[in-house]
Amino acid sequence: MLHIVTGNTKKFEKILSVIHSWIELKQVDLDVPEIQSLSVIDVSQDKAKKAFAILQKPLMVEDTWVYFDWYNQFPWPLAKQAFEWLWVSWMNALFDAIENKKISFKSVVSYIDASLDQPISFVWESTWIADFSHPNAPFNSKLPYLSFFRPEWKTSVASMLDDDFWKDTHHRVKAVRKFNERFKQEIEK
Repeated sequence: MLHIVTGNTKKFEKILSVIHSWIELKQVDLDVPEIQSLSVIDVSQDKAKKAFAILQKPLMVEDTWVYFDWYNQFPWPLAKQAFEWLWVSWMNALFDAIENKKISFKSVVSYIDASLDQPISFVWESTWIADFSHPNAPFNSKLPYLSFFRPEWKTSVASMLDDDFWKDTHHRVKAVRKFNERFKQEIEK
């Protein structure tokens, strides 16, 4: 049994849809204090270690951060707060004033069990673009950036993309698939 430490049911369902079918998963809503760091890998690994100290069972945590390339990778670990503070129209004005509209999403899956001294992390980063040319894009108040960020290789913003994108090419999916590759190799040894 692999414990997925998250209170986010959608995140758990996404991991469940991608992970090896022979791995039994259980969602665990565990409030783990998050260190303040500019490294998503450090934050993810620290959360995995703290959760393992409590559960003493094989587990995975997943963190995704967004970075704005032109702003020294702002908002670092503060993406959730930044999107709560910054209205979409203000974000539009910020992006309108700059040429480099690239945004990076970095997903980190950290795994730990009793055989490991330190968590193993699996990272996937993808480049997106700020795109305000879709004023009628569906809006999600919890994830407002989905209405004006699009993957670099797509022409539509995220809230307009079909299920195939979210199943196959999303950064969280890619990070979990890296985990899958590693553990498939372990079993085949």
